[in-house]
Amino acid sequence: ALVAARGRAMREASGAREGTMGVLVAAPLDSVEHLVDSVREDGADVWVANVNAPGQTVVSGSPEGVARVADQAPSIGAKFIRLQVGGAFHSPYMAPAAETLAAALKDTAAAPRHLPVVANVDARPYDGGGWTELGTRQLTSPVLWEQSVRTLTGALGCGRLVELGPGRTLAGLIRRIEPGVEVVSVDGPAALD
Repeated sequence: ALVAARGRAMREASGAREGTMGVLVAAPLDSVEHLVDSVREDGADVWVANVNAPGQTVVSGSPEGVARVADQAPSIGAKFIRLQVGGAFHSPYMAPAAETLAAALKDTAAAPRHLPVVANVDARPYDGGGWTELGTRQLTSPVLWEQSVRTLTGALGCGRLVELGPGRTLAGLIRRIEPGVEVVSVDGPAALD
């Protein structure tokens, strides 16, 4: 029910305000952040939306803001790839969705945790509590995937990471972040054999 509520809320927020996303490849995060800040200071809405791996950062915002970043990407040595998405996800444009999701999360009890969960909004491990705030922040904040993987493999000492779901995108990113970590992709019951 929560996944469906989150999806509906994000779809409604996307319909209320036009937005898009793109990925910058081959530029360091600090250069991307500087470029995004500069474009935003010039009056266009754009934010860092995902820190996927070294040299791979996603931006999100208005079509104008994302287009300005795309135009200036070569100035920081980056290649820009426009993403085919229906909104400016992981940005302030999702604030209405966050409000809707907060109401749904407020009435949802979380089971006690035996292991910490790393929140991708701040790459910190959590043992319980705070899920409403973390879940709503996740809609409007950047996904700190690279930092989250480093928390798992560093502070939490994970030597094997498991990707659940179709594809192997996350496994590929993990290998770029921490080449020595074992990564297993599970896309269905047959993969467990």
